[in-house]
This record gives sequence, C-alpha cells and structure tokens, in this order.
Amino acid sequence: IEIDTVKIDFTDIHRRIRRISDLPGDEFAVAIHPKGDKFYFNADVKEKSDLYSLNRFGDDLKAITEGGANPQSITMDKEGKTFYFLKNGAPASVGSDGGKSEGTSFNAQLKIDLPAERLQVIDEGWRFLGAKFYDPKMHGADWNRLRSKYRNYAQKVHHDRDFEDVCESMVGELNASHMGYNSPNRDRFDRVAATGELGIEFDPSYSDDTGLRVKSVLPYGPCDKVAARVLPGDILLSIDGSAVSRTENFAKPLEGKAGVPTLLTIRRGNETKEFSVTPIEWFPLRQLAYKQMERTNRAVVDSLTKKRVGYIHIQGMDQGSLELFERDLYAACNGRDALIIDVRNNGGGSTADLLLTILTQPQHAYTIGRGGDIGYPQDRLPLYRWTKPVAVLCNEASYSNAEIFSSAIKTIKRGVVVGNRTAGGVISTSGWSTVNGGYFRLPLRGWYVYGTKQNQENNGCMPDYLIPLTPGDRIKRNDPQLHKAISLMLTAAANTPSPTGE
Repeated sequence: IEIDTVKIDFTDIHRRIRRISDLPGDEFAVAIHPKGDKFYFNADVKEKSDLYSLNRFGDDLKAITEGGANPQSITMDKEGKTFYFLKNGAPASVGSDGGKSEGTSFNAQLKIDLPAERLQVIDEGWRFLGAKFYDPKMHGADWNRLRSKYRNYAQKVHHDRDFEDVCESMVGELNASHMGYNSPNRDRFDRVAATGELGIEFDPSYSDDTGLRVKSVLPYGPCDKVAARVLPGDILLSIDGSAVSRTENFAKPLEGKAGVPTLLTIRRGNETKEFSVTPIEWFPLRQLAYKQMERTNRAVVDSLTKKRVGYIHIQGMDQGSLELFERDLYAACNGRDALIIDVRNNGGGSTADLLLTILTQPQHAYTIGRGGDIGYPQDRLPLYRWTKPVAVLCNEASYSNAEIFSSAIKTIKRGVVVGNRTAGGVISTSGWSTVNGGYFRLPLRGWYVYGTKQNQENNGCMPDYLIPLTPGDRIKRNDPQLHKAISLMLTAAANTPSPTGE
C-alpha cells in the first residue's frame, strides 16, 4: 500500500499566515475538522458566546450554536460529526454542521471527604512549589520537613477560613513575595454590607464632649456637594440620629451605609443644619484621596520651582496608568526643564520597560519652525518622549514592577532615585487551581540587576538619596523626600544643555 507523504515547504512559511476571522469580541480556537477543511472557534458576539465555523479559506461563516449557548469544555468526536460540551453546567451536544443543541438531563450527588481533600490540596501546593519555585534551594526552607508539618495542621482545622490560613502559613515559610492561597469560598467570608465613608478628617485638638469638629473635607467626596457641603470648622453632632463624639464609635452608625442616603446633623456657628449625604465605600474614597494627594504634590512642585519642574505620580504599573502618564507628561511637563516621577505606594504591574522607552528614546535631530520654535514631531515617535533630567521617588511601599523601574533608572544612569528602600518583592508570578477550586500563586522567575547580579527579591532598590519619611512628617504633612527631589531637579535643570546640543 502506498502512503502519501506530507511535505511542508518551510521557506518563508511565516509569510503564508493569514487571519481568517475578525469577529468582534474574544475568539478562541476549539478544533479543526478531521478532513482539515473547517476551523471551529468560540466567539463573543454582541455579548453572547457561541461556537462558529469557517472553511479553510476564511469563508462560509456559520454559527454552530446560537442565542448565547456559552458552551464550555467543548470536545469534538473523532469522526468530526458532533460536539459535546457543557451548557449551563449540564451535558449537551450539537452537530458539527450546526442545528439545535440537544441537552441531557443530569443529576448526581457528590460526597466530598473534606479532610482528605484538604490533605490533597496541601500535597498539591507542596509538590508544585517544590518543583517550580524559581529558587531550587527554596530560599533555605526545609521543604521536605514542612510537608508533614502542614499536613498535620490541615487535619486539625474544620473551617475553610482556617484551612486557608494553614496554606498561607506553608507558603509563607518560603519568605517570598507574590505568594498566597485563595480559598474557593473566600468571597463568602467577607460578604457583609460595606461601611460608609464620609471623607471627613476631624480635628484631634477639639476637646468638647459634644460632637466632632471637622478639620478638612475631601474634595469631590460625599460631603463636598453643592446641596450638602460640610465645611472645616463645622461640628458633626449625629449620623442618622446617632450622636457622635470623642467617646462614641464614629464608624458604628455608618455600618452598611455605603451607597445609602444618610442624614448628618451639624452645628455651624450658632445654627444647626441637616444634610442628606450618600457615603461611599473605602476604595472609591481611597481614589479620591489619591487624586487630592497628586494635586497637592504637583502644586508644591509648581510653587517651589516656579513651574520649571514637572511632577507625575504613577499609581500602578498597568496599561491605564501608562496612558495617564503619557497624557500628564505633556499636560504637566511640556516646556519644563526637569521631571519628578513618583512611584511611592505603587503596587506594581508590568509596564516598567514601556516607561523606560519613554525616558530613553535617543534624540538624533530637532526641528525649527518659522517662528523659531525648537522641537521634534512627537507623532512620529512610538511613545511620547522625555529626554530632560529625571528624579524618581520610591519608598517601602513601592512594590514589584515599581521597584524594577526604580532600580532600572539607577542601573542605566537615567536619573537619580530618592526616598526609602523599596519592599523587595520582585518575582515573576503565575499560579494554578487546586482540586477544591482554590488557587495557589507560584513565583516562576527571579529578577536580577544587570551587572551586579543582585537578586531584587528581598533586596529591592536602594535610593541614591536615602531620605526617611517619619510618622511626624506625615502628621505635619511634611515631605522631605519630595523636597530633596525638587532641589536635585532644580540643580540638574540649570546644568542641562539646550535641545540643539549647545
């Protein structure tokens, strides 16, 4: 019997790649028909997920399932005639040419031996970390001994929250960042109504036993509205009828009040007023406080440098923060002589190299317009460019990719770094799901400084200028780290050559 041999011409094979589908939304490959003449894929169209097919030329688009069947765990039989999948958690099937999905009634009872399942989870975590943790020496931990230690603990707990603590303690033995274990029932632990936040700071020097005196009100917060504006100096007397004072729990009448209209009674001078405000949750309040901090710091830099130095804070090393950085780099810094980039309290992400590209693009030419303005067409650059002096502010709460960025500024000598030593939490991380639906994080790669070979994990970035920020500084709203960066950038700006290189 003669068997045809398939021969593939690999010359310029990459040039023969063609995209055959461009439906809106996400698309995921599922199968190729045994004859090789059809492709099957899952796609989200108009917020409905279904299975589709195309021929090998990218034509004859056909919906195999319809109406948002949202098929999961899709499998084609070996003849290519039928797809089997889960629909709303139940088994279903459909012909490979489309048609009505046929469901199968399904009812089963599952009994889980929880103690045995927990031991299995401990073993999975121990085995995967032991095989794939970036450091084969496991940061000095006796990993073999720890297995029996935490199996013993797992056998003695009776609640998912306690078992989560056991898993967290086991991975904590490695003394590494980007680690942890999430129980599949974690959301259930914290399913309580959120306490409302008003965005008010009270005056600690107020000694009257009645009410609390307002020291400041967060701009754009719940109490900074036209119809219900609380002012510094007001005395907050009660919240929904519950009196507040130095001896009463201020947060108690706000329990469960996030998003709920709430009545505040205040005294302003000799007049008593009532305002209806809507408290917000902690995270939106944090974001408002963050924006106010950024506005305040920028105003300080503008004032002390007579707008010669720009200031930008980067909240996270994510795509959204990168786009905001590009926006602010022009809006806040165009025409200025130096830049302060603040990554204090930045939790990390993955955009350090894109930020460095903005700061390190070579200047090979300049343009002069008829009016004599010197510049370069920014629209020809892959990213907005900044070539003038830079100072980076970091602290002990700069984490992960923010540490990598700070360290890179030092390593490539692009600028100076000011502040406190960073957290030392620098590992590339992944993870896996366990048999019970839980999730372990898994650090796969360590980060090392080019040249010195220093492991950034548990070391972090040491600033060029180590400037502590004490609790006293915070109370007095004094920022010696920012003031040092301002001084350094004013000096650098004075010594920077013109854009023409003269």
